[in-house]
Amino acid sequence: MRQALVNSDFLLPGLVLLFLLLLPLPAFAAAEDAGTDTVDRQPVPTVLLYFENDLFYNEDRYYTNAVQVRVISREMNSLKESWLPEGLAGLLESAPLPGNRNVVKDTLAGGFGQQIFTPADPDIKELQKDDRPYAGYLYGFIGMHTKQENRLDNWELALGMIGPSALAEQSQNEVHRI
Repeated sequence: MRQALVNSDFLLPGLVLLFLLLLPLPAFAAAEDAGTDTVDRQPVPTVLLYFENDLFYNEDRYYTNAVQVRVISREMNSLKESWLPEGLAGLLESAPLPGNRNVVKDTLAGGFGQQIFTPADPDIKELQKDDRPYAGYLYGFIGMHTKQENRLDNWELALGMIGPSALAEQSQNEVHRI
């Protein structure tokens, strides 16, 4: 019997994670291509790293952990300056979204994250009535931000998975191991 080279339990989450890690690369390339050698060259995208864990408060219950990596593009006068296909950029700019008129600047965002929830007593393995069950959420997202004179609208689409595929148990065990 042949043994699989890759554990199939981790194949899909691994591929999703790889895709999400590579997702912002066109934004970096677009920022480089759009730049000039002048002083007013546009900045590169912003990368935000977010981590919180109830371990900091010596508790391990309910909302227990969150990790997120977010990449936000440079500000653009039009989405047509972005790495989006021209047709999609034009469609988004003309969409009848609230507040999408008189846009001063646009930015695009993308990233991935994970949230973990545990019951009040994580040592009890059976379902505990009237308590939060173990839960994990592993996700990726893309978003568009439109900035006006007195308003900022954020539109995001997140896709993810829950249950064992979210790798919450492995992540939580690793945090506690460290």
